[in-house]
Amino acid sequence: SVLCFLGWFLLSIFGGIGLSAAPLDMILSFVDRPRAINESTYRQRKKMVGLAAGVLLQRAEELQQRDDDMVEASKGSKRRLSWGAWQANRNLRQVRTDYNRFKCDVLLLEEEFEKLQISKFNRGESLLVAVLK
Repeated sequence: SVLCFLGWFLLSIFGGIGLSAAPLDMILSFVDRPRAINESTYRQRKKMVGLAAGVLLQRAEELQQRDDDMVEASKGSKRRLSWGAWQANRNLRQVRTDYNRFKCDVLLLEEEFEKLQISKFNRGESLLVAVLK
């Protein structure tokens, strides 16, 4: 009986939060939908996306170098319970965290590029499609 009450209580709290957040997400996605752009705007935005992609490539090379350094360091040392092992684990977690941030940034850049392509070549997203999303 207590678990049932707790379940209904949590459902009412989190359901209310979700129901209030869903319309806000829909409104923001409608406002941020791809719209038709001219050639000069397309070139300018494409150049900005290219610069961001270059920065992401540099970050990828840095992450790869850090990962390679950690692999080489782990081959030479034994995994004992010492300060070095704790430091190695901390460095590994930091690389994983940075990699996850990098993947998120790449995903955002890909979405921005897709919106840019739709804006230029499809003359923006149809109003009907934007409403039905």
